Amino acid sequence: ANWADREMLLFVSDRGGGEGGMDIWQAELYDGKAENLYPIGKPVNTPGDERWPWYDPFTNTLWYSSDFLPGHGGFDIFS
Repeated sequence: ANWADREMLLFVSDRGGGEGGMDIWQAELYDGKAENLYPIGKPVNTPGDERWPWYDPFTNTLWYSSDFLPGHGGFDIFS
């Protein structure tokens, strides 16, 4: 997503419409209100749990943890 010209909110929720478990969602902020909520989608969101999203605007990189993707076990860090 190109977030350069928008104020965005990243949050984690198990609400319906995601891939399952806890997923990372994003919303656009307008006058302090969250609008246009939608899940980040695949390959970030998985049937497992994703947590702790952090967006680095300098490198245009989303960092997050997942317990589903192959890694070392538990929650591993991905970008």
